[in-house]
Amino acid sequence: MRRLNIDPKAMWTDARNGLPISMPAMSMRQLLVVLVFATAVPLLTLAFVMYQQLIAHERQAIRDGLMSNARSLGALVEKEIDTHVAIAAALATSGALESGDLAAFRTQAERALLVVPGAWVNLSDAAGHLIMTTLPTVSLPTEPRAKTELDAMAQAFATGKPSVSDIAPRLPTGRSNAVIEFPVFKAGTPQYSLVVGLNPDRFQALTGNRFGPETQVGIIDRHYRFVARIPDPEGRLGTPASEGWQAAIARSRQGFADIVTLEGKPTLAAYVLTRDGWTAGLFVPNTVLEAPVRRILYSMGLLSLTMTLASLGFALGLGRRLSVVMSGLVTSAQRVGRGEIVEKESFPVHEATAISEALHAT
Repeated sequence: MRRLNIDPKAMWTDARNGLPISMPAMSMRQLLVVLVFATAVPLLTLAFVMYQQLIAHERQAIRDGLMSNARSLGALVEKEIDTHVAIAAALATSGALESGDLAAFRTQAERALLVVPGAWVNLSDAAGHLIMTTLPTVSLPTEPRAKTELDAMAQAFATGKPSVSDIAPRLPTGRSNAVIEFPVFKAGTPQYSLVVGLNPDRFQALTGNRFGPETQVGIIDRHYRFVARIPDPEGRLGTPASEGWQAAIARSRQGFADIVTLEGKPTLAAYVLTRDGWTAGLFVPNTVLEAPVRRILYSMGLLSLTMTLASLGFALGLGRRLSVVMSGLVTSAQRVGRGEIVEKESFPVHEATAISEALHAT
């Protein structure tokens, strides 16, 4: 009998035509490891693509939720302004105002303001001089109102519609306020400007903590000055918004923008334009936005690594068992080559058992 010479480093050949296959011979264990990686790499690639899509959907959901909250804030701002406009409209038809009984009109105004605590009513003549206020004061100022107030009053007289001003220091309080200028005409001629103060505290109350402790909130007027803000409401009242937000609004009156806040935090902003020209915005730090994405990456990455290592461990264990089988068959083949008789053996692989029976028969 011819001795079998097995060279584990030999190149594989095609049994049909004897052509070499450009792949070195490997042990069963090595072959199974290669098989695991050949199967795992495409699956991991597919999983990576799916993870990317999942992350994209998660980020889009976060953006959609942020914009929805920004629209809700804008609607609250509009509702607050509408409430003050309704009060001004009711007072503008007062019989006491029409007859010039300012004492009686002031009493009516004070009763009307009970539904909006913190608001106040001023009444100025067509030249811009204050002639009545519900604010406690010793005497009314004699000088005309500030230019920003006069501009808003002129716009209201020109359009015949109420006008919402930007925020600025107001007489006689001296505090920064926005106001509603409601024009009152007599025989088609401007007679009074009914001014209802928009108390910043009420807009501050609109923001509250309803959007989460990590979310910054800002309401700014047409000149980018804060009407309300969280954090630091009093310190930022009437001051300019960050240059990044101003530049974003200059590009688009509403939408999304990556902005560095006045505190130096990189954030994603969602902002909307309100009906009266103000802008309401929400700002969420990037670290908060990326937290759900990081959780997905961590959990999915851990799962993928665990499954890959488990598959590799299984392949190594199976390869070890198959190596034992193959070693037994090699030993039997070598004994046959020496002319010895070998006994039949049963292996956990059907093909190996068949080979053992063939060697026994040989």
